[in-house]
Amino acid sequence: MATELLLDHGHGDVRFVAGPRDSVAGGLRQDGWRDALLRRGIEPLPPIRGDWTADSGYEAGIKIAADRGCTAVFAANDSMACGVMMALRDSGLRVPEDVSIVGVDDALVGLVPRVSLTTVRFRDEEVGMRAVQMALGKDPANAGGEIADVRVSADLVIRDTVADRR
Repeated sequence: MATELLLDHGHGDVRFVAGPRDSVAGGLRQDGWRDALLRRGIEPLPPIRGDWTADSGYEAGIKIAADRGCTAVFAANDSMACGVMMALRDSGLRVPEDVSIVGVDDALVGLVPRVSLTTVRFRDEEVGMRAVQMALGKDPANAGGEIADVRVSADLVIRDTVADRR
């Protein structure tokens, strides 16, 4: 969903700032990014690995700023996206005019002033309800009692960090 948004705004070089290698959630986000690019005939560049912190996002942002062909970044969480944004701005690039950014988890609202990051927000209440239903054996998707791959939809929250490619 995040990568599609960036592609729909005309960005072809969408870099991915990944979470740790052992993260299941981070791996799924990376797969989604890669699959979205491949569906559009775009060969993804290697992801830049972070550790969920804004500091690792900043380090990734410095690398991305050196690549003047990059016009968009999808970060596996909002903290890394915020770090990328700070590094890009410190490198003289404007967000979203020069580089668009999308994060995941909508975790910065109310914590970081004046950060109006476009993000993917998970439906945490729905996730919790499904977990309880599964634990109690009352989830229809888990009727046989076996561990199931359960996916809960998310919402794209459009804010100020995505613009059309210029």
